[in-house]
Amino acid sequence: MKRGFTLIELLVVIAIIGLLSSVVLASLNTARSKARDAERRQDLEQVSTALELRYSDTGSYPSSAGWFDNPNHGGLDAALTTTYIPSIPDDPTLGSTDIDYMYWREDYAFTGYCAGVTGRGADYYDLYAHLENPSAADLAAFTTPVDQCVKTEWGMNYKKGN
Repeated sequence: MKRGFTLIELLVVIAIIGLLSSVVLASLNTARSKARDAERRQDLEQVSTALELRYSDTGSYPSSAGWFDNPNHGGLDAALTTTYIPSIPDDPTLGSTDIDYMYWREDYAFTGYCAGVTGRGADYYDLYAHLENPSAADLAAFTTPVDQCVKTEWGMNYKKGN
């Protein structure tokens, strides 16, 4: 009587294990990107709440800041931190990519990029992020000329604003 496995049986088992591990890794990467997107949505929700609290106290939103990776988060640190939010969040992939969040008060006069685009006025603001898995509803929210500008020029596909 012969004991053990044949070479063919061992190769089949190794191939099945390799296939299963690749499926698990693909699912894990998808879960990670969805978790980063959830963090981005939550970050912008927190900043939006801070902006609304400031507006309630002062009657105005901070002047346009642009990219959050500008010094002092483009001025949002001075306008919001300690009073309205502990710290301004950054995109979870900042450092490995050059994409960060954006903030625009809609009275900003665009020059250079999107020259001539005008917003709805100083009583409106928009926060933008680049999601890895945007939904159709996320993309449908881009309705104003400012939205189209940041979508076209910088690839943003998620918006939180008033």
